[in-house]
Parts: sequence; C-alpha cells; structure tokens
Amino acid sequence: EDFKGLGKEKQYQVFELPTDVLQSKTVYHLLKDEDPTRLVKSTDTALVLCDEELLLPVLMSLPDGVEEVNITMGYPMKNTPVFSFLDSLLRLHYHGRKNAGGSASFYHKDVNDILQHPYFWKMQGGGSVELSRLIISENMHMIDRKLFKGELEQMIFRPLDNAASLLEYLRKIFMHLLELIAGRENRHEDVLDREFCFQLLKQVNKFERLSEERSDISYQLMERLLRRSLQNLRIPFEGEPLSGMQIMG
Repeated sequence: EDFKGLGKEKQYQVFELPTDVLQSKTVYHLLKDEDPTRLVKSTDTALVLCDEELLLPVLMSLPDGVEEVNITMGYPMKNTPVFSFLDSLLRLHYHGRKNAGGSASFYHKDVNDILQHPYFWKMQGGGSVELSRLIISENMHMIDRKLFKGELEQMIFRPLDNAASLLEYLRKIFMHLLELIAGRENRHEDVLDREFCFQLLKQVNKFERLSEERSDISYQLMERLLRRSLQNLRIPFEGEPLSGMQIMG
C-alpha cells in the first residue's frame, strides 16, 4: 500500500508547558487515551524530541500498554545515571585516605552519596539505611573501611593503588550491576540501563588495554582520561523503523 500520509488533512494541537516534566506527563496523558490494542504495536506513533535530555523522563512516562519502543538518537553519557554512579565512585577515592596497615577511610559525604544512589539500592536489594543513620548520628567525618561489613560494601569501599586497580575496580562493580539488570524484567528503563553499562564497560576495556601498554600512566591521569572520555561520549541508539513506537531526536 502506497504511503499517502502527506496528502491527508492534518490536525495540530499546541500545549503551553513551562517545564520538561510537564512535557513528559503530557505525552503520557495523550497516549493513555489511545485504543489499548493499537497502543501495543504503536507502529503509527512517533515521538520527536527537540531536547535529547527529555529521553529518560519520556520513557519513564510511557503508559504500561506500550510494549516495544525503538530509539533512534544519540544520548550523552554524562547525563545518564551510570555516569552519575561512576562520578560518585571516583569522588569517593579522590577524597579517600589510606591508613597505616593498608586500610582506608572515606569522606562521609561521598559515602552517603553512594549509599543513597539508586544503583547501590538495586545491587544491595535496598540501601544501607542503618549505616547512613549511624554516620549522621555519630557525626562521623572520615569513615574507616572496617565499618563496611556487606559483600557489596567491601567491593566498593576499598583502597586502590594504581591505574590498573582503578579499572579493575570499575569493571567488577559495573559488571555486577549489568548482570543484575540483565536478570530483571525487560522494562524500558532496564533496557537503557543495560546499554549505559555496556557502553561504559567498553570504555573501561579500552583503557585497560592502554594501561597494559603504558604501565607508567598514573592513577590520577587515568582517572582524568576516563572521565573526559565518558563526558564526551554519545550513546548511539538505533531503532527498528518498522516495529514499535519510534522515539527520535
């Protein structure tokens, strides 16, 4: 059947919406009024985003009836929750201090930022609420590593010696996160989280090869190189144009 959509009469609606959140919520209200059977396939629906930063709010606002979504746009890594978690981990070690005997202590604000991060909650199966309360109630400034008892806590809150140990540290944490997300239901946000983790791990692998070739690269330089690389990275989403709802920039 020939495509004759361009010759049909068009209907336009204009909404005056002052915030990005309201734009995302309006998408939800427009789509939820559609016929549910039509909403499942959504092959005749496209969302064109003028601002790429609307991608995550829009995905979180889609009705439950939308089963398949195809994204055709680039998205900056620096705006993802994966980069936010990475940044918290890097700041944890930037402000951390090595103690006598090979132990370490960490700045209380950096510790709480990680304990309260959504990814830590996903990996932990809930946050370390009691530990956060203890840090606040005791007015702790630097938190000794001995305070962290759980397996995940000991994986995160440990000293690092060099560039190679930093990359191994990040690879283990984000591989653990990726394996956890891969075993969950195929929700839109889980699909995105998997792609974000995968792209970050690709960069970590690239820098691990560099570290093997250039063992003289310091921890501080490797941290700056990795951060700069990820800040400039755009994640290329490529959708299937003949299936599902299309989201494009």
